Amino acid sequence: MKTEKSIDSVTLTIINNYLVNTCREMGLAMMKTSYSSIFNEGLDFSCVIFDRDGEMVGYAEFCPAQIGAILYTMQWTIAEIGIENHNDPYRGGCHMPEHTVIQAVYHDGELYGFIGNIAHVTEIGGKAVGGFAADAKEVYQEGLRLPPVKIIREGEPVEDIWKIILENHRTPRTSWGDFHAMLGSLNVAERRLHQLLDRYGFDEILTAGKQLMDYSETRMRAEIRDIPNGEYQFDDWIENDGVVPDKQYRINCTVIVEDENILFDYTGSSPQARGPCNCTYGVTASATFNAMLNITDQTIPRNSGCAGLRSKCVTPRSQWRRQFRDPRADRRCPVRLPIRCCAGARRCSDRCQFMQFPFRRDTPKYRSVLRKLPHRRLRLGWQGNRRRQSHTVPNQRKLPEYPGRSLRDTLSLADEKVSHRRRFGRARSAARRVWQRKGYRSTCTGNYRFELYGQA
Repeated sequence: MKTEKSIDSVTLTIINNYLVNTCREMGLAMMKTSYSSIFNEGLDFSCVIFDRDGEMVGYAEFCPAQIGAILYTMQWTIAEIGIENHNDPYRGGCHMPEHTVIQAVYHDGELYGFIGNIAHVTEIGGKAVGGFAADAKEVYQEGLRLPPVKIIREGEPVEDIWKIILENHRTPRTSWGDFHAMLGSLNVAERRLHQLLDRYGFDEILTAGKQLMDYSETRMRAEIRDIPNGEYQFDDWIENDGVVPDKQYRINCTVIVEDENILFDYTGSSPQARGPCNCTYGVTASATFNAMLNITDQTIPRNSGCAGLRSKCVTPRSQWRRQFRDPRADRRCPVRLPIRCCAGARRCSDRCQFMQFPFRRDTPKYRSVLRKLPHRRLRLGWQGNRRRQSHTVPNQRKLPEYPGRSLRDTLSLADEKVSHRRRFGRARSAARRVWQRKGYRSTCTGNYRFELYGQA
């Protein structure tokens, strides 16, 4: 019987850093070769490496809200994996704009594991631009839903699948470019993994991955033991599902800490909504893991060990596993909830705006415009919302791509007559002039009615 040898801590650290940096290099390749600003500026993607058992051994810090989705995608579709693409929320995914591409890696004819990424594609068809149909009543209105399908077979594109995908997107050229950026990052990871396997050997790398997961699990359990035993509860509200007017939906999170185990219980939430504010299990798990990664030691290697998948030391329990056909485009509120429950409550209002212009058929722009809304307390006082996912995109980057120009982009001062305790402070105000007669625009909004957390 062959026994696994123990690997020293120095070599483990080198291998872990190599895996993490490989994932970062995957993201860099996506950023530099993509067509849309949500890739090359917003970095709305995640890159991961799995071993042959589907356990995550490498992860880079890009968009943590997607980590649970790609983990469960691997678990639930691993038997189908070749070089495949899918965006199906019912197979571990988030919402349908986020596509997952996964490829098997063989070294000397033997399966080592899998490499993959999940990324937000700007346009997927559907009744609303960008896939955020705020009044969708079923998933078919949100866009093109792909089961795991092969888009590359034996190194060649599967033309029929590509035709189906691109013909159902409003901006096929940009979708084509972003998908190929995702595929190119897989080439980077495959090359780097072959170099690592050649250097250390097949068995040693597999053993190192298992030891790293054991190490991460041990440290995560130690972090949980530092949290006092008990129950911690927090509520958030979805103010409107886009379909049923003036009906609020409660999202409840109860964190139960018992020694070295922690349970995130969402079963106190409202039943599923008719509109697109429901969540898959992948989203709920992503929110849970994201919260744990934010309140624990940042030096713990990020893999399936610290995510609690192997021993269930971190467990999400949810009734938000939506039924088939129900829409779920907007899942922002549940993503924030466990972080507030763990790290203190801070109110966050969201306004997402999507604009597309059809000239040259290559200009989908994903923007999130937030203005004059309460957000969080910074050192300068209560500040207005920051622009999610586009707050890193400067005007100089956007203006050459939009058929228009910026008229104003300032911080506006809120009403100074209110007390300091309830003052909203400064918020962003912007104005754009568009030089295009025809275009598409959709808007999702939320969190206007309830008080700021922590304020009377």
